[in-house]
Amino acid sequence: MPVRLYEAMYIVRPEVTDEDLRALMGRVADTVGQIGGTIELHDVWERREMAYAIDGCKRGTYVICYFNADSGSIDALRKELELEEQVLRHVVVVPNPRAIWRPMSAEPAPAPDADAEKAAGEEAPTEDAVEEVGAEPEEAKEEEEAPTEAPVEEADAGAEEADDEGADDDAEV
Repeated sequence: MPVRLYEAMYIVRPEVTDEDLRALMGRVADTVGQIGGTIELHDVWERREMAYAIDGCKRGTYVICYFNADSGSIDALRKELELEEQVLRHVVVVPNPRAIWRPMSAEPAPAPDADAEKAAGEEAPTEDAVEEVGAEPEEAKEEEEAPTEAPVEEADAGAEEADDEGADDDAEV
């Protein structure tokens, strides 16, 4: 079976100490290693309040783990997470490549457009070139605005005349 990237996120009880959390993360890493996987990223995401209480806990520590593994061996990791008493909830999914979480300390991913331009051998336009292309003469801007204002004024005048006529009609009756 092919090896692919997986994302495991699990919520740990809030009373778990940092030392116990590291030990739990080590056990998860060992399980990934036992199933023949390799960890790409394993990090504490954040401690936060949950939308609803789970086993009486309103807060939890979110841990995220990206790893490569064979699809047939994922059940072993799921079972390990189910048996851990410190884990409130867990999920193992194939992540969306655009939504992969990276910690703030990690280098940002390059923009897809930059890679495409480099692959095509084209240089990115300079700021001066962008200004030249996007610049419009001031006169052209004024000409565009002038026609839009005139019909609005005529329409307002027409509406006022209609109101005056309506007032006359009421007076005649």
